[in-house]
Amino acid sequence: MGFLEWLGEFLHEIFPPWEICPKTHRAVRQRNVPLPAILKSRWTGVLIRDCGPGWALRIPFIDELWQLPVTYESDDLENVEVETADGIVYDVSPVLTWRVSNVIKATFDVSNYENSLKNDVRAAVVAWANRQDGRLNVGKMSEECTKLAKPLGSEWGCRVQKVTINSCARPWQTYELQHRVADKDE
Repeated sequence: MGFLEWLGEFLHEIFPPWEICPKTHRAVRQRNVPLPAILKSRWTGVLIRDCGPGWALRIPFIDELWQLPVTYESDDLENVEVETADGIVYDVSPVLTWRVSNVIKATFDVSNYENSLKNDVRAAVVAWANRQDGRLNVGKMSEECTKLAKPLGSEWGCRVQKVTINSCARPWQTYELQHRVADKDE
């Protein structure tokens, strides 16, 4: 445990409202300010602020504080079964590399930005494959799915770096490959 972590825990024990946010995260604070009815027509009574990394003061019962990671994350998505325009079925294994770019949008505009982004990428993979005839080109599929996913990610306050297709095989080929590996292990 480093000195800053120790100091953060020590201060949290003595003075609970102080919280430390690491360099790889950003803190978002929502302050619910009780305002008179006259001012509520002009002001919402809710103040939202991006506090960034470092120390964040949270006033008990008034402030809520969230910490979101802002480093790049790489997630293997579930295999997606896609069908091309001529009826050939493939199992596609996409990998999504992304990060949170706007913490306020990611916190307040969508209930679960990570799952929403992953579902949109799966939909982009299926949409692109449905327009293709014959065999799927993995390199071109990665490029096109990245182009489709970038604007979708910005809606959720996320930046999509790339969508990579790990594997693209017919289901029966995947089945045969799994059994060949299992036979070699025995």
